[in-house]
Amino acid sequence: MNLLVVSFVLFLTSAAKAKYTQQHESYFSTHTYYDLVRGDIPNFPECKAERLWLFSRHGTRYPHHHELKAFNDLDDLRHRIIKNSEHHKRGTLSKDDLKLFKKWNLEVKKKDAGKITKSGEKELHHLGERLLQHFPQLLSSYSKDGVKINTSSKKRTKQSAKAMLSGIYGQPPEVTDSMVNDDLLLVRGQCPAWDESTESKEAKRESSSFKSGEVVQEVAKQVSDRLGFKDSLSVDTVETMYKMCGYEQAWHHKHTSPWCIPFSKDHLKVLEYLEDLKKYYKGAYGNPLSCKLGCRIVADLNDSLKQAQRNVSLYFSHDEEMRVLLVGLGIAEDQKRPTAANYAAMDSRQWRTSKLIPFSANILAVSYRCQNESDSKVGIFLNEHLLKLGKCQGQELCPLEQFLQAYSSTVDPSICNMDFCTL
Repeated sequence: MNLLVVSFVLFLTSAAKAKYTQQHESYFSTHTYYDLVRGDIPNFPECKAERLWLFSRHGTRYPHHHELKAFNDLDDLRHRIIKNSEHHKRGTLSKDDLKLFKKWNLEVKKKDAGKITKSGEKELHHLGERLLQHFPQLLSSYSKDGVKINTSSKKRTKQSAKAMLSGIYGQPPEVTDSMVNDDLLLVRGQCPAWDESTESKEAKRESSSFKSGEVVQEVAKQVSDRLGFKDSLSVDTVETMYKMCGYEQAWHHKHTSPWCIPFSKDHLKVLEYLEDLKKYYKGAYGNPLSCKLGCRIVADLNDSLKQAQRNVSLYFSHDEEMRVLLVGLGIAEDQKRPTAANYAAMDSRQWRTSKLIPFSANILAVSYRCQNESDSKVGIFLNEHLLKLGKCQGQELCPLEQFLQAYSSTVDPSICNMDFCTL
């Protein structure tokens, strides 16, 4: 074990008594509540928006079927935690903590698995309202010729589209099956080679190594001690608690989930890093096939910016597609790769999925025509934060031709195709 890891394990031990607060809610990877990490789109008074392209992940959802079993098993763990405190006088839970555990039950029906929640609908509705506020000249009225709407075939993306469109248009256009575009918006199942690569030993090596290493094991031990267990809970169980905490904080932002109570900020950052490693090597910069998939979405973006007739494109997709798009655009690529061995050195990393791909994550591209400028300019926003792309030399608004040229090799049809997908 290297010196940095030893030092961090000692730091975790010294900070073991620190407790969870709602200020720590922005460390739940792709289960993070959107409003905690979103920015505020700036106005450019001397520029007029000409075209708008939005690629959005669906809003906060309920767990999938395969997650529900693990979450249902938490009920037995809940009883053991209460017994540890009340009968064995072990652990450090307060009376208020115990009240939360005693009240808890998983209020998710099987029929709702994977569907968007009320909070998710609100996220997208409010995002639609903000887009209308910033770009009324593009979004104040709807026409089929001027606005392109595409979703994946999943119900949660259709629900998300409906919610955002209601925020923009009030009486939204109907979201129909004719708007489904799985070729672009649902990677899984479209490319067998990529599907296989995400489940390979190589894709899981770094996260598996970190999960079994000293840092994560120390987190499991400290969480177990706080809950009154003599023997350490498994990391799998601690991960389930972490994910349940993230879900419930996204569903009920103003109320603390009992499953958040055992974690300190430093515990959450460790578990966030574990999720970051999984997603980095399965479907982002750590998987060479990701850029080959992301380029197709970048090509659609470029085509939309050049489109003479259609002014607005709105796409509704998923976590995996957001990842490959980030890679295609070269966003959040660190000079050093995150690994199982360098956690302590990666605290300032760009690849932080909690900030990049929360629920309702989105990438917005806007083409502007500015005063005294002959060329249109492009602004790229991630979760409503204006980005300064390296490929545009860090400019806030990149000249359109420069932007298109910067990604010309990425979208070259001889490279950007699905030929590699066949096993």
